[in-house]
Amino acid sequence: MALELAAHALHAGDEHQLWLLDADAVRSVGDLDPRGIPVRGLRRRRGLDLGYPARLRRALNEVEADAIHAHNDSALVYSAWALSPMARRPRLIATYHNLSAHDTWASRWLARRAARRADAVVCVSNDLAQRLRRSGWLERASVIGNGVDLRRFAPRSAGGTWRARWNVHPQALLIGCVARLAPSKRHKDLIDAAKSANARGLRTHLVFIGEGPERASLRHAPVAR
Repeated sequence: MALELAAHALHAGDEHQLWLLDADAVRSVGDLDPRGIPVRGLRRRRGLDLGYPARLRRALNEVEADAIHAHNDSALVYSAWALSPMARRPRLIATYHNLSAHDTWASRWLARRAARRADAVVCVSNDLAQRLRRSGWLERASVIGNGVDLRRFAPRSAGGTWRARWNVHPQALLIGCVARLAPSKRHKDLIDAAKSANARGLRTHLVFIGEGPERASLRHAPVAR
């Protein structure tokens, strides 16, 4: 998602870099197609890395950044700490894509205080924004849904190759979900929604694409593949 945003911004004349907190740049470039976007590893230590904000601040000063776009709570907290003492302070934009995997009182308190220092806080859905506000992660948030380039991801044919392979009826609803197979992605909520649709007569099939700790349990869930 970050690379997609950066690639579109290049056409507007903006320069972007992708900075990774939990992976080194070499490995990540092998996993992703950076599409001309510089990828930089700025690795943090496990747990709460109190030295990370200073390292991030030095890097921001080095590139003379105008803005930092922090994805999810950890990046937001470290970015807010890094920006606090800077004389020339870049704009801080925070985006939440999902609920945090480490839901503790301290984490919520830190994220809430960091969000107050952000110039904008965005969630990718109304449901996520409501959950984060109710659970004490955020006090305010705008909602901007994830966009999909329909020209890039248009079906190659109308022949229904995958439907034929899985023997899915042409009138049935076939839903693909590409995500890490982890509780925070809420695959089980999608399964419950599909069960509800099936009970109302709408034949629904789910296809989960990804890897993660819930792979085995999802593999044997009804309505999923």
